[in-house]
Amino acid sequence: MIDYDKSSSDYTKYFQNDNVTAVDFVASKTTNTNKQIMFIKVKDMRGNEENNKKKLRNSAEVLTITIAKNIRNTFYGIILGCRKTIATNNTEWKKLNEILVDANNDIKVVLWLEANLSVIPTAPTLHSINRKLKTKLSKLTNFVIVSNRNNPIATITVT
Repeated sequence: MIDYDKSSSDYTKYFQNDNVTAVDFVASKTTNTNKQIMFIKVKDMRGNEENNKKKLRNSAEVLTITIAKNIRNTFYGIILGCRKTIATNNTEWKKLNEILVDANNDIKVVLWLEANLSVIPTAPTLHSINRKLKTKLSKLTNFVIVSNRNNPIATITVT
């Protein structure tokens, strides 16, 4: 797993200059029959409910657009990172790039959303946010999970 935000590759420096945001973590898994890449975005929206009402309005339209852009920017960053690091033989970036460009491989997206949705009267449910995000990412993947500590994913441990 790569802590994408803290990586020191060329793409990170490029993005920081343009204030472009991406996912927080990128993980990959390779088996004999399958390769997977997982984009993980962690959003902690607790404590600022007034500001969060705007992001969560209209079934979280602003939030899901932002997350979809984070995925797009991460794609771009991995490809740029691979192109910039080919000379240094950075195998991790090459591996991620190979998974991305092969349509037979699985791409998974996880939004870990910590939010106090119960105190925002018009806040959507995690299920409706998941549906909206899945629609936005439908050309990329059908595997989208929106979860949090109260609704954990069986195969992911958060400490």
